[in-house]
Amino acid sequence: MNYSVELVFILKNYDSMTSTRFYRHYKNKPYTYLGTVRHSETLEELVLYKTRYENAHGPVWVRAKEMFFEKIEKDGQSIFRFEPIHFDIKETTQISAENRSDIQAVAEKCFKQFDIEKLNKKLKANSHTHLLIAFDGSVPIGFKLGFILGEATFDSWLGGVIPEYHGLGVASELLVKQHLWVANNKIKKIKTKSQNHFHEMIRLNLKHGFEIVGTEAGPNNEIKVLFEKTLNI
Repeated sequence: MNYSVELVFILKNYDSMTSTRFYRHYKNKPYTYLGTVRHSETLEELVLYKTRYENAHGPVWVRAKEMFFEKIEKDGQSIFRFEPIHFDIKETTQISAENRSDIQAVAEKCFKQFDIEKLNKKLKANSHTHLLIAFDGSVPIGFKLGFILGEATFDSWLGGVIPEYHGLGVASELLVKQHLWVANNKIKKIKTKSQNHFHEMIRLNLKHGFEIVGTEAGPNNEIKVLFEKTLNI
């Protein structure tokens, strides 16, 4: 299958394949939807879900399926008891001051150390950029930033999703959208790297077709894993 066509298929069917797993209770508490289960005696369908905050009574809960998805009346309005949250992803090749601020807001929550000056120097040195930023409402929660290196290679340089939004498929969606843009621009190779302790990022890269091509020493002797992926365009 043509890689670009395959990515279009993935994106068009992304919601139907995974649905949203992020719900917000009408009292403003966040939850992860884990799926449906059945009561062993009555066969009643129940929703299994998990708190995304500390709860003294435990993290995993069940509730009648109809009750989980129903609407209730509050202040004269009909609202979802648990509202499904879909993230808005914005794309640009022209990095604005607001974009830099959004990147910084996410990066400072993702990494122990984040150097805004390093980001500014990187942007200044590379004019052919591509940026994706994921938002929950108006709040940036994740991003993926890369640069075209010559005609044949794209450097997926930096990205992250803030910890409160891990496990919701945000990083995967950013990666898929980035690869679609790269394929549509007829770029054959993507390279990226990850610090060795970012296990989730390493698993994500391998899941999406990257191969490990080497390692390099980072600051404080931190090992960085080098990845490459060739697109069949």
